[in-house]
Amino acid sequence: MSAKQQWLKVPSKHFYIGGLPFTHGVQWHRFSDLQTAALIEEVRKQSRFPAGAMIRFYSDTGSLRLKISALSPAKESGVDLVVDGDLWRTVRLSTDKNEIEFFKNIEREYRLFELYLPGDQAISLVEIGVDVACSIEPATASEEVPSNVFYGSSIVQGAGSKLSCMNYPSIIARKLGTPSINFGFYGAGRGELEVVSEILKVPAQTIVFDLGKSFGNQSAEIYRKMLQQARDTQPDARLVCVTPIYCLRERYDTQFREFSHVLRTKFSEQSALISGVTVIDGLQLLGEHDWACFSPDGLHPNEWGYARIADRMIAKLQPINH
Repeated sequence: MSAKQQWLKVPSKHFYIGGLPFTHGVQWHRFSDLQTAALIEEVRKQSRFPAGAMIRFYSDTGSLRLKISALSPAKESGVDLVVDGDLWRTVRLSTDKNEIEFFKNIEREYRLFELYLPGDQAISLVEIGVDVACSIEPATASEEVPSNVFYGSSIVQGAGSKLSCMNYPSIIARKLGTPSINFGFYGAGRGELEVVSEILKVPAQTIVFDLGKSFGNQSAEIYRKMLQQARDTQPDARLVCVTPIYCLRERYDTQFREFSHVLRTKFSEQSALISGVTVIDGLQLLGEHDWACFSPDGLHPNEWGYARIADRMIAKLQPINH
């Protein structure tokens, strides 16, 4: 016999919402409307997608359902249900109202539930259905631990992964138990001071700049000013610059290979001008021998690639932490 269910609104006291420091699930945007008014159109558009955002709670419910409205077409990712650290199921959303049943009538055990929201689709109106008689409480992050903040472009946002839980900032958050904020904006991680100013409003223990090839042919001065802005605004935060990872196009496109080399050099040289900046060579995160880690476009990692980036980045960040 099926247990009776109740619908709980999100946000509410039952749930912890991670990854949305400015809207906290009242809106499912990474910036507030007031913040986006001064930003370029592409960042404004991408900030509507809750990349890296998740709903966390503990419960012994034997069933789980979700009501969610999609406000834009589905792209690569959907809603991922992760239970006690393992992926149980992923569901793609339509462009209208969705009512999803993740499971029902399973054995009642106290579990950690994490619902990762789409990294490339706008959503609203979230409710979660659980058993009436169940226990439920938020799985809060440690409030005294500042976040790790990641700023960049499509690779930070998670392009190429079909799982919302497998962008590398989210993987790092799970492995380290430290909140991560994903400010990856497809094709628009270009270091504009007005964008960086909003990002720097999040208190951070580490700020990772992974602008990648979307930085384009801009002046090196823009990159240096971005880092100086971060150093001046958050003097105690660790600043980490990641040079562009490899991509398969570099094998056969000489001009693109040279462009990538110029960017790697530019980022490294400008980082050396700002005190206390750590540089991570992107080729050591994903290099020319990691061909199996790329999605079909040859430019963005797949899920395996993001897992490898996360593991290798953690190994390079840990000596900084001690």
